[in-house]
Amino acid sequence: MITTQLSFEYLDEEQVFVVKIRGDITSGSIVKVWEYLLKNQEIPEGTKKFLFDTREMHCIAPASNHSELVDFYSEHMDFFKKKQITVLAQTAGETASAMMIKHRSTKVSHEVFCTYGGAMRWLKSHRNVLVAE
Repeated sequence: MITTQLSFEYLDEEQVFVVKIRGDITSGSIVKVWEYLLKNQEIPEGTKKFLFDTREMHCIAPASNHSELVDFYSEHMDFFKKKQITVLAQTAGETASAMMIKHRSTKVSHEVFCTYGGAMRWLKSHRNVLVAE
């Protein structure tokens, strides 16, 4: 049985939407998280900065196929093209997976960090960054 917990909050001062994922997750689960957030209008209007905290997540499926998330970004480019996304990863495997997605999603402003402070500094220093069309 797959057990995943999802929590999210909007940090007003930093203008960052934080998503925390805990527990077991499969390779396609991140797409389901985005679908849930968009479908249920959980993301405050005008939000441009996202922090996905996956440090308490455990991937139970091979992460070799990132096509589902890369395709999701491409299909929703009208939403993602002016956003900055950071991923907090703890293990080498999670970091490598997030980096592979970053390199395959060249039109999405996406970065991977091991510390909360590093992720927040990047989000603050990359105001209004637009990725080339």
